[in-house]
Amino acid sequence: MKKIIALCAVLLFLPTNLWADTITFKSGKKVDGNIKSMTNEAVTVEIFGVTEMTYDLADIREVNGQPVELKPAAVEAPAAEETPAVDLEPAAPNTGFSQNEKVMLGAGAAAIFMTFLGVILLAGFAIYVFCSICLQLIAKKTGTEPAWLAWIPVANLFLSCKIGGLSYLWLLAFLVPFVNVLVSIYIWYRISEVRGKPGLLALLMLVPVANLVFMGYLAFSESGTGTVPPPVKGEEPASPFQDHPYRPPLE
Repeated sequence: MKKIIALCAVLLFLPTNLWADTITFKSGKKVDGNIKSMTNEAVTVEIFGVTEMTYDLADIREVNGQPVELKPAAVEAPAAEETPAVDLEPAAPNTGFSQNEKVMLGAGAAAIFMTFLGVILLAGFAIYVFCSICLQLIAKKTGTEPAWLAWIPVANLFLSCKIGGLSYLWLLAFLVPFVNVLVSIYIWYRISEVRGKPGLLALLMLVPVANLVFMGYLAFSESGTGTVPPPVKGEEPASPFQDHPYRPPLE
């Protein structure tokens, strides 16, 4: 009876062994079974129709006597770059200036600046001429010589001190800021009194335009009853009759 059972078992497993797949590992171990699936990474084998085993393909050397070759992993193709959308709208008009326009604008600005500068210089020259004429007339009416010093810068300051009967040392105060303004008013205060006019009118020298009117008033008006200034050191005292010099009677 036992022999019959053993014979039946052999006959039962004999077809399985005849059709089984043989897997040979790199370590030399062999496994018989039916290959259910095989990928590039692993192989699944059914052993004796009872259990399934999954083996790493990298550990297997041969399958059914055929060497196993690992296929390289597929390299994913880089994603295609998106083509930038084309803006079909018309470009905004260029509002900038061209090179020629910039040159013309620069030339126009330079012309305006030169014109403005020319007007300022011309006005300054006209004011200087007017002040020189006034100071020269005042010097002549007070008998102060040389009256032509009124046209020379700096020298006209010495002439102003001489007309007012002041020492030239007063001019040193012109080197001190703010003090020079007060000294200038005091010099014209003395000149106004010499011309017989109120000395307080010299405060008009602080007011633009009014200062020119004040100088013209002293230059072109008739002499009043002013006081004769004390003489400058080294100079003869001024005569109260210098505006009307004495003339001998005709025979």
